[in-house]
Amino acid sequence: ALFHSGRPTIVVPRSFSGRYAMRRVLIAWDGTAHASRAVAGAMPLLQEAEIEVFTVEEHAKGKDFQGQGMVQH
Repeated sequence: ALFHSGRPTIVVPRSFSGRYAMRRVLIAWDGTAHASRAVAGAMPLLQEAEIEVFTVEEHAKGKDFQGQGMVQH
């Protein structure tokens, strides 16, 4: 489900026992349509969150792919 749904996924450590809060969010961004749909679907949850975008450099995607567009969005 995590890699093929194209939907937002909330990952919580098994040992977590605190109160639910969407204060800090990490977006794993690879520039695909799946990632775009997941971020679009999560936008209502992201309004008040501190967001970090994680990308992995892939030479096949060229130098233009760095996730900057996602950060600006």
